[in-house]
Amino acid sequence: MQVGINPVGETWRKELWQAIKEGNVTNQGVKFNKDPDPILWENLRFRSTPEMKIAEALDRAGVFFLPNCRGRLNEDQKRVNKEPDFIVCDAGKWGILEVDGGLSHRRGGLQKITVGIVCLRRTEST
Repeated sequence: MQVGINPVGETWRKELWQAIKEGNVTNQGVKFNKDPDPILWENLRFRSTPEMKIAEALDRAGVFFLPNCRGRLNEDQKRVNKEPDFIVCDAGKWGILEVDGGLSHRRGGLQKITVGIVCLRRTEST
């Protein structure tokens, strides 16, 4: 295995800082090709109004949540990227919340993630 380092210009720090300040660096709510423009709330991106309303309710309840945040995991003996609608933590208990309905799950959800999930309950977004 060989590892190479791409050459970096002298202004890389300034360019990176500018991108961060402009909000162009994010791993949250990345737009897929056919997705409509995201709905913005509290500087977070959502793909549907029901997702945003759930975020508002979680926020009012004081629950820690990560909306539309990509992560890496094992699936069928390979590493893949997945993006649940919400990763939620409340009182030390973690869960994944998927919003069904509308445009929410054209990209294939998280049906195969089962490690540590005790209960899966599905409900429509309407």
